[in-house]
Amino acid sequence: ASSGINAEYGEQNSDYDYSFSKLITEELSRAVLTQEGTFSANREQLIEKKTIIRRTKNDIHQRKIDEIKSRMSAEEARNLTLLSEKGASSWLSCLPLQSLNFTLNRQEWYDAISARYNLPLVGQTLPQNCACGEENTIDHLISCKLGGFVCFRHNNVRDFIGHELDKVCVDTKIEPHLFNVRNVSLPS
Repeated sequence: ASSGINAEYGEQNSDYDYSFSKLITEELSRAVLTQEGTFSANREQLIEKKTIIRRTKNDIHQRKIDEIKSRMSAEEARNLTLLSEKGASSWLSCLPLQSLNFTLNRQEWYDAISARYNLPLVGQTLPQNCACGEENTIDHLISCKLGGFVCFRHNNVRDFIGHELDKVCVDTKIEPHLFNVRNVSLPS
């Protein structure tokens, strides 16, 4: 399966394609050489050969991707894996429908592109370090439980579900914010 990266090299692939072509047309070639009057392909064999070809192509493709990733840093390889996942680019081609909240303002667009390609955030005045003490990188901001984005994503889902349930259920409540319990001693 293609994973969003074109890792094909023409000369190397032509040898594979030739061998695949020979494999799939083996029965037909034999029928032509023997001058058979009628030809009917064995459907099960054809399906089996197509499956073999598809698996072989996927293996070749994966080996090429692995070879490319081996020349990258761990962070670059991880980003490539994330960008290659199914659906990772779907937000780039969806219609910007305001009714479905699929619109991005300029800053959100820059932030999304920066996050996608691991670029520094444009126009942001972020502190050097996160509240947890780590350096404020996009990767860290997205995954830090103290930095806010995890809570922000959770709260968006919570609010969406709460508002949708409110349309069909009576007395729906959205969970309240928790009080800060730092530096509080509880009785033992």
